[in-house]
Amino acid sequence: MKKATAYALIILFAYSFTCTCLVSQKIVSSSTATKIQISNQVNITYTGSKVIINATILQKDTSSRIKVDEAVKITITKPDGSQITMESKPNQHGDYLFEVTPTIDGLWKYVIDYKGDSTYSPSSTVDAGFLVLPQSGTTTGSLPQVKLELRFPSFAIAGVPVNVTATMDPLIPGAVLKLTITDHNGTIKTVDWHPNLLGQYLYTFTPKGQRGGWTLKVEWDGNAAYAKSECVRYLGVFNHGDFDTSVEFKVIEKINAAPYIGGVTIKSDAYPSGSEPLSAVTGGGGYTFHSMTPGQYTFSFTKPGYVNVTDTVTVKEGDQQHRNIFLEKVGSSSTSTSTLPKIPSYPYETILLGLLTGFTIIYLRLRAQFTYENP
Repeated sequence: MKKATAYALIILFAYSFTCTCLVSQKIVSSSTATKIQISNQVNITYTGSKVIINATILQKDTSSRIKVDEAVKITITKPDGSQITMESKPNQHGDYLFEVTPTIDGLWKYVIDYKGDSTYSPSSTVDAGFLVLPQSGTTTGSLPQVKLELRFPSFAIAGVPVNVTATMDPLIPGAVLKLTITDHNGTIKTVDWHPNLLGQYLYTFTPKGQRGGWTLKVEWDGNAAYAKSECVRYLGVFNHGDFDTSVEFKVIEKINAAPYIGGVTIKSDAYPSGSEPLSAVTGGGGYTFHSMTPGQYTFSFTKPGYVNVTDTVTVKEGDQQHRNIFLEKVGSSSTSTSTLPKIPSYPYETILLGLLTGFTIIYLRLRAQFTYENP
């Protein structure tokens, strides 16, 4: 009896183990591939400014939004190498929000991880980050101050020229300024900056190398009336691939321009060579395609009950485009055939001939009457 019981327990254990393996294998094999999308990626900011990172989980093949209850983790690496780890639960829209206030300048990098579940596979972001620049400032002297200002874009693309101008208030005619440019590696270039014939300070340079923070400082030594002064500003230099190339579509009803239309299928019927076909379904009436390959796309917009629409878009690297698409309901007043009677049209020669004939008859009658009354 004991031996039979032992055999039964062994057989039951083997059966349970086999079922567990089969179920586990079925769950793993049926998981859906996912990807993480960052919808408001910040490229450049300043110390003390709040940064909010908004992430969503999408199906990799269809780019459809996935709403899950599991927390998503972000690991932020500061410029000094220290790390911050946070977790976020999805809000009512299925978005994961992370908030951080940088306290030191430099390149901040982060990775967002979704661990997956029995239905969806894990995924994570790569090469995400933002550049934090220190707040600019101007030194002062003991004598009255000449206000120096540097003007140029807050960020630039490596290999693309940057135009720099400077102003003095009050303007000291013929004053020679010193411009010092320090790149992200600490390499310094100094320029004696002379005004042109119009008294303007203009300078152009081309940042090269990897992305990072550059420092531009303009100085004037002063004179007997004004103290030495300077102005410092910071330039964020990025590579072409650091900017998200995206197109946002808002689908709107044509008749009343509201509300936004959800459930519209967007497909790229034509797309650049080397790109993959894009497709999505609008949720709240809009959708944004991210990380697009530059080139020309033709998108179709379809929904039952509406007239199909196409839109051709030329996408340039680093561009963020926003486009409104108007859909019209089938059978609306502007798409249906009018039943009003048509007004006949006549050639203008016929109208002139009729007028001339009328005037001739009137003239002849008046002349006959005049001849009868005055023989």
